[in-house]
Amino acid sequence: MAKNEYDFGALESISFIEKSLAQRIKAFGTQDSETVRQWKKLNTEYNVTAMKLLKDEDYDTALDLLNRAKELTTADVKFGEADDRKKLLAITYNNMSCI
Repeated sequence: MAKNEYDFGALESISFIEKSLAQRIKAFGTQDSETVRQWKKLNTEYNVTAMKLLKDEDYDTALDLLNRAKELTTADVKFGEADDRKKLLAITYNNMSCI
């Protein structure tokens, strides 16, 4: 798979997860176990994809994804437990330090 094909596929997947999470929040709220699972998955996808983009020297897109991950863990809307948010935020900050 070519670099651009991966980038497109990963970003398309992220877009799908974002939309799915928004629908789950409307239907079940932020503390529903499946909503929290999707929130963690989205945050993880932001971080993993950002690091792959960083490897490909796509710094702007990588930073955008990491900023989205940061927003998910620091926004007024709180998902899951505080410890989970802190762990995911620490991972995001660690990844940001690589840029």
